[in-house]
Amino acid sequence: MNVRPHQYYPNKQALLYAVLEAHSIKVAEAVGRACRANRGAAVKVLVAAVVEAFIRRACQLPETRTALDILNVERGGL
Repeated sequence: MNVRPHQYYPNKQALLYAVLEAHSIKVAEAVGRACRANRGAAVKVLVAAVVEAFIRRACQLPETRTALDILNVERGGL
């Protein structure tokens, strides 16, 4: 992740937002690679590749998922 452990964050919310940003960038990059790799493929193939890339990357680091869940709860999400 791009969140540096030595970087100062003024509060927990700022740290969680930094984690969310870094995570979102990595997920978007994985989806972009899947799109490029399947350019010209049938829609069914492209969609399957994009979904797989999204899920694989989004679930890769369980501690990131936990941090994002905390952020969601703190912001009033389910």
